[in-house]
Amino acid sequence: MAPANKTLTPEKMRKFLKFAVDLTFDSRHIINTCGNTDIAVNFKRDKSLVSKLDLEIEMLFRKKISEAFPSHGIIGEEFPGYQLGSEYIWILDPIDGTQEFINHLPFFGTLIALLYKGNPIVGVIDHPALDICCFGGRGLGAYIGEAKIILKDSLSDTQAVVLPARADFEKNTNEDLLFQQLTRHYENYRVFRNCYGHTTTLLSSTRLTLEHKVHIWDIAASQVLVEEAEGKFTILSKSINGEDTVYSVIFGSKSEVNKTTEVLQPLFDFYNLKSNKGYLFRG
Repeated sequence: MAPANKTLTPEKMRKFLKFAVDLTFDSRHIINTCGNTDIAVNFKRDKSLVSKLDLEIEMLFRKKISEAFPSHGIIGEEFPGYQLGSEYIWILDPIDGTQEFINHLPFFGTLIALLYKGNPIVGVIDHPALDICCFGGRGLGAYIGEAKIILKDSLSDTQAVVLPARADFEKNTNEDLLFQQLTRHYENYRVFRNCYGHTTTLLSSTRLTLEHKVHIWDIAASQVLVEEAEGKFTILSKSINGEDTVYSVIFGSKSEVNKTTEVLQPLFDFYNLKSNKGYLFRG
């Protein structure tokens, strides 16, 4: 939970949340303007894709944040961090699921979060092609449109769980064995390589989501939304990978996460994926 602080008044929280949601109006405009045209892409150093629109949207977000909140810091997927010593840090992923986006699949999304002293306090997941926006803030609840999101605590075993793709685990290592253990334990699973899987869990369409080797911009918004929807978000492992911190997390309804963590945490510990719960980020 966010640390208690008298400066985080409901009025200030609503201001931050409205600002974050308003940013998605800008990203939707940019995305929708491109229509079905072919979009120029390049490969990044980690061999993931980045499009011209990823860069354009993040640059616009950064400009608007710097104008509205000059003292705030920024961490984005596409550009270096800015003012990382700030108490407030915005977390940006302009297009999560660039592979889907450039191939005109509708499951990509825009992720926006705000951290206060390392803890997420505002979160937005926006799916422009599906016209779905999930948003929430500490003490304000989580919503999709006008409807409040409450994670159901009694889900059917027939509902799938969201697991990472095998490619997120290193083959021929202990992590590959871990993936095999997971898929044996959860035979009914779905793989989404972007935030759409998070949204399915928020809407109780899937039982829970497990993410492995993801970055802060992949999960910060989801933590706010899940916890404000009366669910649970647990960091299974946290480790340094080069210049980046990568996380393994599980989230969903409290009962599902508690039950699944009992199975997963010993596996993560056994395969030497160190558990390091706590802050997502420390400036």
